[in-house]
Amino acid sequence: MAEQFTGTVEILNSESGQPTIILEGGADETGGNIILGGNGQVGDLVLKDSAGHQRVFATGEQNFLQFQKRTGTSACLWTDPAAT
Repeated sequence: MAEQFTGTVEILNSESGQPTIILEGGADETGGNIILGGNGQVGDLVLKDSAGHQRVFATGEQNFLQFQKRTGTSACLWTDPAAT
């Protein structure tokens, strides 16, 4: 059974006690933000397929985004050279 509520969910870093993952429902249909990182943490995003293989990886530290095929090879790789 799913629970519904309005507002924001903040997940705190277990060491610092600062919020590093924020789920924001928003006040209208434009809401639905997921914020990762902040408060001294980088905030990587990893999406895996049903077999547990990493398929999408994004990090804010180096402005890096990678998509991987099932074979493990990169299908698309993007990085911002100005960020390094």
